[in-house]
Amino acid sequence: MTVVIACLLLQAIVAAVLWRLHGRLRADGRDLAGLQARLADARREVQARHDLEANRQLVEETVDFATASVERIHRAVADLSFDLCGSGSRPAREVHDHTSSLVYRQIRGTNRGIGRLVSGLLKPPARDHRDD
Repeated sequence: MTVVIACLLLQAIVAAVLWRLHGRLRADGRDLAGLQARLADARREVQARHDLEANRQLVEETVDFATASVERIHRAVADLSFDLCGSGSRPAREVHDHTSSLVYRQIRGTNRGIGRLVSGLLKPPARDHRDD
């Protein structure tokens, strides 16, 4: 009889432990699901930042290419015009070439500056690890 009572008591203890472990396992499962959702959100954010950075780079390269193309055409038209005017147009040509060179350099610099600004805005904010 004592053995039966000991077995019943042991079964009750095991059942209580198992019930408690089951509850903990369910809570851990909910925590895991929450962490998985946060991870999925973080992955989507990283991908979106990557896509935006790739687009920023594409726009910057396109503006550089277009600027170089326009500059070459501008230079060709100006050279033709000044060549037709002869050597008397040399002072005007020097002013024109200097000014247009500054303008195209400024366009390129502005393009790079905007690219750096956008890249800076795309960087993720610094995380505060205290709330983890």
